[in-house]
Amino acid sequence: MDVTSTKRGVLLAFTALLLSCKGSHPSSFENLQSAFIDWYFKYHPVQALRYERSGDYLGFMAFDASSREEYTADVSRFLIELSQIDATKLSPPERIDYNMLFAKLESLKYELDILRSWEWNPLLVLQEVFEGLFLVSEKPELEMSRRVEVATIQLAQLPQVVEAAALQLLYHSSIHEKRAGLLIEQLISLLEELPLKLNADNLTLDDIDRKIEHSIVALEDYGDFLTGSISQKEKKMFPQDFPVDESAFNHYSGNRYQLEKVIRTAEKKIIPLENRIFHLSLPLYLQDHDEPVWLDRDDTLEVIRWSVNTIRNAPEDLIAGNQVLSGFYNSLSELESFIYSKNLFHDKYHASIRLDFAPSYSSNSEPAFLYHYYPKDITREMVYYIKQPGETETRYILNKKEIDILNGKRIFPGFALQWWQAQRQASVLRYLFPAEITLAGWQYYALNMVIEEGFGDWQTDYHILKLTEELELVQSALAEIQYYRGEISREEVKSTLMNKAYTPEENVASKLNTMETRFFHYSQSFIGLIELHSIVHEYKKNKGDDFILAEFHRLALQEGIVPIHELKKLFQFL
Repeated sequence: MDVTSTKRGVLLAFTALLLSCKGSHPSSFENLQSAFIDWYFKYHPVQALRYERSGDYLGFMAFDASSREEYTADVSRFLIELSQIDATKLSPPERIDYNMLFAKLESLKYELDILRSWEWNPLLVLQEVFEGLFLVSEKPELEMSRRVEVATIQLAQLPQVVEAAALQLLYHSSIHEKRAGLLIEQLISLLEELPLKLNADNLTLDDIDRKIEHSIVALEDYGDFLTGSISQKEKKMFPQDFPVDESAFNHYSGNRYQLEKVIRTAEKKIIPLENRIFHLSLPLYLQDHDEPVWLDRDDTLEVIRWSVNTIRNAPEDLIAGNQVLSGFYNSLSELESFIYSKNLFHDKYHASIRLDFAPSYSSNSEPAFLYHYYPKDITREMVYYIKQPGETETRYILNKKEIDILNGKRIFPGFALQWWQAQRQASVLRYLFPAEITLAGWQYYALNMVIEEGFGDWQTDYHILKLTEELELVQSALAEIQYYRGEISREEVKSTLMNKAYTPEENVASKLNTMETRFFHYSQSFIGLIELHSIVHEYKKNKGDDFILAEFHRLALQEGIVPIHELKKLFQFL
């Protein structure tokens, strides 16, 4: 396929679509929204593969300078066209989509004008390549002929896109280069396993084998470049030389929150949370200890630390290495049964979830993660990948109660249930670009809610773990901001997470990775949790004796994963 002619064709089609966005404001917005979605999938073929969009764009996003310039120009054109549509003449649902499209375009413009990741982030191309190849390898619904076709195209393009990305790097960041080296190793492992996932005639398979060899060489060359030649370029130190200041926070929070106020709110949460955990922990502590003499705050924190570690290592809750999948299955069954027996939601979750061990080459460092990128099809199976125990591990890294806590956030009634509702009722735009603050905040809200409603038979252990999870979020948000500001070092972030947030040492690296690749993620999650608690509090106060929790959940989820301020409008709190 001629890439240049294809881009020209995309641009001409894009221009024609923009010219068609004339007439009434609702019809103009509908045309523009449709044009943007088509454009987005054409420039992001891996996402087109995820969501099973038809078309011939089956490779990787282009990383050359010319393609980026065209991309930037298109984003500017979309913003101009969108600004010419009067949002006040749109229906309330259309206005939500309008504002979310505007936010997405502003986000793209921020990435292109300010963040400029292609100049310093060697992970950018590797993540694109990994996501595409992972889909080819693991996407359950991909027919074999299509799987082979996409694999052939991606493997042919891989050396080109990696080389183009290397040419765009103007700076080097040791933190991101180290992560890139690990991802290259995982990519090579994936490529070595890929032939086992493909079935075709011998000539095609031989061609794929040759392309895999060339791709591995290209990745190894890229790795050599990151450990050698790139050192001649200007060095960037994280976070000092990166755009993670207050203006960045304003962007990631939608220009609706003040950073200093978020900091003050988080700081005010710490002592009350510690006190609540302490009062729950003390009876457990006194079962094995004499009455302690309190000299300072450290004595209180030591009681908490002892209790949390005791709960995490309780022999009756340990999961053997060969019982991990059944442990997750039992947890999900109990959670689902609880939320519907308590009538916490009107609608029952109907999508099936298949548990499976994550492939050894998975780039996700979380203990469990959900594969959920599907078209708006509520009957489609979701795959819940579980980190596989090592051959020598006699116990799993999480115990039964910790698995319940994780599943409460990620599956029921957390992310999976939220996502399933978005599939059912939201527009395509909202489904593709969910509001990050609402998305993240719901997971913590949902966990808090299900424990407060009595999951686990009101056991103290669950309440301690739930409060510890919230304390970890607060401390992570503060550490994240302090780290970005240069007020604490990377080692001090580790110390804060382990000693003040009670984060297990094996989870600290994952949290640091998030801080260094997903700016203000924990701040967004904290804001989301606080806002959702505020909304349910106001709703409960307004309803009085007529308050029904399931009805609140219906209203909170019915429009999809929309920004918090849009959610407040739906509840008429603004």
